[in-house]
Amino acid sequence: MKTVTLIACIAAVFFCGASGAAQAGTGDDVCRFRSERTKVARLLIMDVPVRGDTLRLCFDTGGMGLVLDSLAAASIFNLDSLNSVCRSVDNAVYFPVFSEHLVMKLYDYPVDVPFSSDTLHYSTLMLYSGLEDRLDCDGIMSVPRGDSHIWDIDFEKYTISVSSSDSLTVEGYDFFTDLDRWGDKFHFKAFPLELAGSPDPMICNIDLLVDTGYGDGTIIFNGPEDKYTAEMEFIQDNAIMSYETKRGREYLTYAAGWINDTLQVNFRPDGIADVPIAGMELLTRFRIVLDMSVDKAYFFRNNIRDITDFLAGCDPDEAKALTLQPDRSMSTAVVTSIGKDNCAYKAGLRKYDLIEKFDGGTFQDYHMKFQQMKRSNSEFEYVFDIDRFGEKMQIKFFWEYLPEKSDSTGTAGDK
Repeated sequence: MKTVTLIACIAAVFFCGASGAAQAGTGDDVCRFRSERTKVARLLIMDVPVRGDTLRLCFDTGGMGLVLDSLAAASIFNLDSLNSVCRSVDNAVYFPVFSEHLVMKLYDYPVDVPFSSDTLHYSTLMLYSGLEDRLDCDGIMSVPRGDSHIWDIDFEKYTISVSSSDSLTVEGYDFFTDLDRWGDKFHFKAFPLELAGSPDPMICNIDLLVDTGYGDGTIIFNGPEDKYTAEMEFIQDNAIMSYETKRGREYLTYAAGWINDTLQVNFRPDGIADVPIAGMELLTRFRIVLDMSVDKAYFFRNNIRDITDFLAGCDPDEAKALTLQPDRSMSTAVVTSIGKDNCAYKAGLRKYDLIEKFDGGTFQDYHMKFQQMKRSNSEFEYVFDIDRFGEKMQIKFFWEYLPEKSDSTGTAGDK
């Protein structure tokens, strides 16, 4: 176990609120992902072993199975020995992260990918020359066609776990929907779009294509606006106010609904899918459990909120700010942003680190201790137990809160 020690410095710490009870596991049976802004969109990026090599893959439920950059694939497979089915994919298939159709080579070659505690089976392999150039990653993976696993996607802990259909009992969810499969893709059937909140919620059930590769927008409607007259009338009637943005229309809604605070609606005139798309602005508001064996999706409302606005409203100096996203039980927390002038950063803490223990306790204990430190203008020693994508380490430092001064001093180690 690593130990990193810091000589004290001043810190600004913020966190996002939490409630509820259910949470996903954080052991060796999960895969950590990163939410990264690439050249084309904000994507979920994971390090995944493929045939002995570790590849940087985008997890895209709106994708088409397993797609690899040609150069990355050439270092793993003997491409001359693979059976090519056709020169390109069907032009009717659209890759959501791009603005045009792709020409890819399809191979009738099954690939097994170790993932989480199980193995994913892809019946075919697709190669695209220049994919790494376009996406800043080695390839794209989606839920395999015909898959029967349980997928647990936790946007609070930045984890995805895969297990067999008889190994998990889903309890404590807020609501569920049926899944409708469409090749490698699938839809939420009758997703309850609740805007008006309690005690008399207004709910519009809407089918949504599940697309973790669509980084911007809450719901993306495909086709002209008049195709969705009923849905748009519902949204407009149940919003507090609306305004135009460069990316689309935004509707301020009541805080009690499944769409919390702001619903962003985009229209795509090219109509890339038969149903509207659930973008990442919507998906990240939940922990989502997909039971592909019975085609059900279970939703647990989480604590995700707009980190950028939260920081801007609380601390003018983002370079010193540390933002933590706690889980629903207020036990562990993920580092969602950290400034380079923050003392925890100088100690070795990094974005996406999962803090499993705060001085041996929970996030809630830590936050109470931090508030006490602020009131007393005193110094405390902190020990964070960290999981950094499977690597365990410990960060130990003194944290001093001296609001009257521009910097802090102290002594590391025993006092």
